[in-house]
Amino acid sequence: MGLPKKKESGAFDGDIARRLEEAMRACDDAARTVLAQIAQDIAALHTDLKALQPEEITARKIPAAGEELEEVVKATESATNDIMQAAEGLLEACSDADGAFAELVEGKATEIFEACTFQDITGQRIGKVIKTLKVIEDRLNASGIVKLAAAIAAEQGTASASDDDDNPPLEGPALKEGDGLKQNDIDDLLNDLF
Repeated sequence: MGLPKKKESGAFDGDIARRLEEAMRACDDAARTVLAQIAQDIAALHTDLKALQPEEITARKIPAAGEELEEVVKATESATNDIMQAAEGLLEACSDADGAFAELVEGKATEIFEACTFQDITGQRIGKVIKTLKVIEDRLNASGIVKLAAAIAAEQGTASASDDDDNPPLEGPALKEGDGLKQNDIDDLLNDLF
C-alpha cells in the first residue's frame, strides 16, 4: 500500500478562499447591521434625553414645585390660625351668654378647633413630598443624566430651556415679590384690549 494520493490543492484552496470570503462578507454585513442599530439607538437616546430636559427638571421644575408646596403649607397655616382666632373670639364674645345659644356657640367653636387639625397633618404630608422631590433631584444630579443631556445639547448647539424666561408660564400667584406679572402691566393689557 502506498501513501494516499494528494488532492489538487489549487481547487481545494480556491474553495476555502471562496468560503472564507463569503463568511467574512456575512460577518461584515451583520456587523454593519448591528452598528447601524446601535447608531439609531444612540440617536433615539439623544432625542429622549433632550425631550426629558433633566437640566430644567433639576434646576427649575423640582425646586419650583418644592417652593409651591412650601407656600401651600404657609398659606394653610396662616388660614388655620385666622380661623382659630375667630373661633376664640366667638367663645370670648359668648362668655357672658347663658343657655342654649352659649352651648351652641361653644360646641361649634370646639368643632372648628377639631377641624383645624387638618393643617398639621397636611403640613406633615406635604413635607414628605418636598423631601421626596429633593431625593429625586439629588439622584438625577448624581446619575450624570443632567451632565450628559447638557453635553448633548451643547454638542448639537441647542438652546437651553432657561432661554424661555421671557415667556413665563401663567401658573398662579408669584412666589416672591417681583416675580410674575405686575398689576400695571395687566391693566395696560386689558386697556389695550378694550
